[in-house]
Amino acid sequence: MPRYFFDFEDNGQLAVDDEGSDLASVEEARSEAAAFLPAIAKDELPDGEDRVFVTTVRDENGQAFYRATLTYKGAWLAPE
Repeated sequence: MPRYFFDFEDNGQLAVDDEGSDLASVEEARSEAAAFLPAIAKDELPDGEDRVFVTTVRDENGQAFYRATLTYKGAWLAPE
């Protein structure tokens, strides 16, 4: 089974995945990346009003083949 690596960025702070996960296909790796971002964002918010979460998926050769981005933008509204 192929191994995929999920590098994560939070507002430019990079965390490189050195362990990876054994998954059946690139489609499964894409699904994992899509599920990963909201789960991480839920744990990290609300810490500030602007956050960008990015996960980049690499294959066993280190080649990046998929990137997902989740952006949070909060703003106070002026009272009427």
